[in-house]
Amino acid sequence: MEASLSDSPARPFADQLPDSLPWGLLAFDGAGVVRRLNRLAATWWGLAEADALGRPLAGLPAGHLPPALRATLTTLATRTPDDELPAPAEFYLPQADGWLAQTAVRHAAGIVVYWQDITARKRREIEYQTLVDHTPDLLSRWDHDLRLTYANAAYLAHLGRPLAEVRGLTAHELGLDPAEANRLASGLRQVLTDGQPQQLLLRLLVAPAPRELRLVCRLAPERHEGKIASVLSLAQDVSDLERAEQARARVQAQAQALAQDLAQDLAQDLARTQDELARRATDKYQVLFNSIDEGFALIELLTDEAGQAVDYLVREVNPPARQRLSGLRDRTGRRLRELAPALGTSWLALFGRVAASGEAVRLENYLADLDQWYSVHVSRVGGAGSRELALVFDDISARKQAELKRANALRLLEESEVVAGLGSWDYDRATGAFLWSAGMYRLFGAAPGRAVRPGIYLDFALEDDRSAAARVVAGIETGEADFEETLRLRVGEEVKTVRIKAVLLRDKQGRPARVLGVDLDTSQVRRLEAENLRMRLTQQQQRITAVIEAQEEERRRIAESLHDGLGQLLYAIKLQLDRLVPALPTALDPIRREADRLLHEAIRQARTVSHELTPGIVAEFGLRAALDDICRTLQGLPRPRWQCLIHLDDAPPIARPLQVAIYRLTQELTQNVLKHARASRATLEVETLPGWLVLRTEDDGAGFDPALPSAGLGLRTLRDRVALLGGDADLTSAPGQGTQVRVRVPL
Repeated sequence: MEASLSDSPARPFADQLPDSLPWGLLAFDGAGVVRRLNRLAATWWGLAEADALGRPLAGLPAGHLPPALRATLTTLATRTPDDELPAPAEFYLPQADGWLAQTAVRHAAGIVVYWQDITARKRREIEYQTLVDHTPDLLSRWDHDLRLTYANAAYLAHLGRPLAEVRGLTAHELGLDPAEANRLASGLRQVLTDGQPQQLLLRLLVAPAPRELRLVCRLAPERHEGKIASVLSLAQDVSDLERAEQARARVQAQAQALAQDLAQDLAQDLARTQDELARRATDKYQVLFNSIDEGFALIELLTDEAGQAVDYLVREVNPPARQRLSGLRDRTGRRLRELAPALGTSWLALFGRVAASGEAVRLENYLADLDQWYSVHVSRVGGAGSRELALVFDDISARKQAELKRANALRLLEESEVVAGLGSWDYDRATGAFLWSAGMYRLFGAAPGRAVRPGIYLDFALEDDRSAAARVVAGIETGEADFEETLRLRVGEEVKTVRIKAVLLRDKQGRPARVLGVDLDTSQVRRLEAENLRMRLTQQQQRITAVIEAQEEERRRIAESLHDGLGQLLYAIKLQLDRLVPALPTALDPIRREADRLLHEAIRQARTVSHELTPGIVAEFGLRAALDDICRTLQGLPRPRWQCLIHLDDAPPIARPLQVAIYRLTQELTQNVLKHARASRATLEVETLPGWLVLRTEDDGAGFDPALPSAGLGLRTLRDRVALLGGDADLTSAPGQGTQVRVRVPL
């Protein structure tokens, strides 16, 4: 063990390698004596490497290690070669406020323990678990045997049982209603079979009442290494919504029942009145029958052989019905379809239902053929089986027209007086009267009631809009058609943008009589549109900055790995080869020199790539210096001969993330020329224009066909990166004719 871990002839390299690992490493032999402790492991332990090497593990101080981790190490130190090693475990280090994952593997001469920093992952897990435990939704996980493997706090609260008690149970074993358990099991099987999410509506009885919950359950597959490992269930409680809907339905049913009762009471009252009038047949009844304003008619139901209503026979009509309503005269004994063809089959069917059910009906309806509105009350005369109906009806066309006019007037008033920024006006061509609503006075900041004239638009219009204002005035006073215009008006210290729309009304002779118009203040809408555009641009810039910073952070990480990992490893190999030089025969000198040259080139390329991945020159000296550095490098190459033209204005300043992006694009375009163009001359040009930065490369090389699939992929990648910056990219090339690339990015 000691020879294998400590006495290797390559001691310098072996001593350096463990300290370069991104894990903590602890190795001890079969007697529990520490043989290796790298720097990272010593830091986490809280003791020096020299204080641990060569000493029994059991005799070392606990340091920063928690008791559980210390106990695990003590157990490992006493293991025999035949004992099974413990499974990987995770431990919390209070001193470092972090988490370690421990894995132990058996070595030929002992045991090697690896510690990995998993703090970031554990914190994400804790945050996720906190979210899951505090969400009001019911979360659960089910395995391939349809057994519960996990349930969050909300789910367990509804079940009234701890997780340890319900883990491993099926839906039936959880006590769900058998039908609901079957539906859940069927949904789980479906997701496990086809991998498609499912949505179910389930009932769940929960403690302690018990109380029934109505759940909308979403089932989604969870995959591991491309296979469905389990099903995640997310259920939302919609019980309150369903109870509210049921309450609404009950209220609606009660309202309908009340309406039916009232209608039935009215019908019964009318039937009793009619029976009393018919029975007594007194002069008093005749006076009432002949003097009421409403029309009154008795009709008899006529049916076909199948008992269906086909028509009605008029038995009696009172004088108002004959004289005022429909011009009915000498109609007794005539059929209703003959007297009133405008009555459609729906009216006749309604009368039939009243005769069959005995339930009275009151309604208002419009007869298009007569262009009249009627209020009608229909009731059955007599008991069940009676075919006589009583109709009380009235022509309400005048009232309906008045209501329509009032509604239109009210709507106009509401639109002009309540809605901010809107006003209406009326201009009488005959009298010259120009009437404004209250909204117009607010729009112009004028005192209500002030006399106005159409020329007021010229008084308030900006100088550039006076021609449009003149068209508005002409359209109001002498125009022959409807018109629309947009004006900017100065009202006090404020400039308002007003949209004017006018309609010309003509008299019976077709001459222009009045002009009605509406003025709408669109200033706020325009401000909101501008603000919305600014917010979208800001959000886009934030997204661009985030993407660029993420890319640069990844490049920095890769650069550090190249420098600290691969670069150090190559340098260590070079040192080892240098130690072998005295022992090598002279016949191997050419091979040694070639190996030494290759190592030098590998170390140089690793440093170059690391430098290019981390553009420190941009951060320290700015974009101009970084581009000049690229130009110096290009112009130092033997081929192609480069011409660099850099014209950057100092104002406005270019944001640092955009500088990095331009630097990266310049690197990519120039490297493409070096790798693929086979050119003798090339040009790099970067210049700022008003609001834009333009980057251009041109070469006289081999060129290519941009329509080829291989070329299309690279071009599409370039355009996608430029589009992320809000810019555009154009490429011109043909075989044997060189290539031109032009990139334009907004500042």
